[in-house]
This record gives sequence, C-alpha cells and structure tokens, in this order.
Amino acid sequence: MTHLYTLLTDGRIDRGPDRPAATALVIAADTVLLVGTDAEAAAISRGDSMAVALAGAEIVPTGDLEP
Repeated sequence: MTHLYTLLTDGRIDRGPDRPAATALVIAADTVLLVGTDAEAAAISRGDSMAVALAGAEIVPTGDLEP
C-alpha cells in the first residue's frame, strides 16, 4: 500500500515510558501505518509520500477509532 502522507510531529506523540516520543505519523487513505521515528517512516516509504512538517500543530482524529 502506498502511503500518502508522512506527518512530522517534532516528537509530540508520547508512546509511553519505555519508548521515545514519536516524530512521524504515516497515513495511507484511512489507515495509520506507523507511529514512530522519522527513520522508521523513511524505511517504509516507497519514495512517493509527501512529508508535512506540522510545526507544533495538533493532530485531531475524526470518525470512529478502532483499538
């Protein structure tokens, strides 16, 4: 699946006490593919995604959230 966007979050997503804050959120269509580091996001990219620097903006999910 080709992902459309890599959102660069500047480390604003807390992943818990045992993991560093996430710096990237990768989305394809209506699916979150990755919450991780910039390097992890680059590793799954096929080179056709658009990186968007959020510069401190918040990500607000809409619709139903599945566990």
